[in-house]
Amino acid sequence: MNMTAIIKSKMTRMKSVSLVLFLMSFPGSATAQDKKLESFNVAYTSATPTRAPLWIAKEVGLFEKYGLDAKLIYIRAGSPSISALISGDMHISSDPAAAAAIAASRGAPIVVVGTYGLASYRLVAHPAIAAIRNLKGKSVGSVRPGSGPDALLHRFLPKLGLVPGRDVTILPTGISESNKRIIGMLQGNFDATLASWDNIVQLEIMGQKINVLADPNEFGVRTSVSDLTSTRHLGPTIPLKPYPLDDALEADVEYLSQSLVPELKGKHATDYIDASIIKDIENENFFARLER
Repeated sequence: MNMTAIIKSKMTRMKSVSLVLFLMSFPGSATAQDKKLESFNVAYTSATPTRAPLWIAKEVGLFEKYGLDAKLIYIRAGSPSISALISGDMHISSDPAAAAAIAASRGAPIVVVGTYGLASYRLVAHPAIAAIRNLKGKSVGSVRPGSGPDALLHRFLPKLGLVPGRDVTILPTGISESNKRIIGMLQGNFDATLASWDNIVQLEIMGQKINVLADPNEFGVRTSVSDLTSTRHLGPTIPLKPYPLDDALEADVEYLSQSLVPELKGKHATDYIDASIIKDIENENFFARLER
């Protein structure tokens, strides 16, 4: 990845940072001096650089500035975090859009209200695997069936000429953090996995060799790094930007409906995305001001 691409990626992430902060500030427009701090619980599902803005906002007092007593609480992605949203214990969670769609298709009042941006996943392999063709007959470590990385692998591997179940085995590991999956790969538990770009850079700095085989984005296979989810009763009151990646979710819905989640049959990404008020924040030139 060249420097221009990195800068562009960072700008997108900065916009996502601003979205998170704006989402957090919306429930109470008065400052902490004007009214009592309002309780606001935010679930994070992994301790990765993507979630760093949450701690930055906490440390510099941005939540309090906008009248929020924000609590950052770790909850495992999927059923635990979705259940916490439904129960009202959490107001916002960072779940994959696919997980939200599965829950919504089964009657949960869950909606995708935003995204952290495009994922920087790369397909990486053990140093012994030098090329994509060498993956035939090998295993690729995923997270769990129906997870974001799992859906991405099922959409991406056929683009490389590798049919899951025939040419390669997708192995559920239960490990959501890509750095931990890389460790498992290097230990020989499987031959390849999806890794985030920042984890790959960290390994290069440490002098640890792995082979980067392919970038899903270069093959037109997009997915979000994570998405912001909430309940439908809260969702319509929150301005959105940037847009949820409806094309990525559409592809996930199509894949999941084929066998894993029959409730998604005939459904579309738009059934699980609430973008009705996205123009509110856009019309206020909020994001345009960020670039000045």
